[in-house]
Amino acid sequence: MNDIYLVIAVYDKSDKDTAVSLYGAFHSKKEAKSYCEYLADCLTDGDKSPFYIKHIKNAYPYETLVIDEPEDV
Repeated sequence: MNDIYLVIAVYDKSDKDTAVSLYGAFHSKKEAKSYCEYLADCLTDGDKSPFYIKHIKNAYPYETLVIDEPEDV
């Protein structure tokens, strides 16, 4: 299966800005949901509202998923 599930968070940073952060990428929805729950428990005292799972079809054919760290410009 070439699908991936992204765990993202959406935060309102101000009246004008919204931030989107990628927290992880997984091969199964079960793994993504488990990680989303873990993040909610660790980072927001059980509040799952900022975390979402986005299903991407036919995106990644490899066994290992790598999330690149942002580069300083």
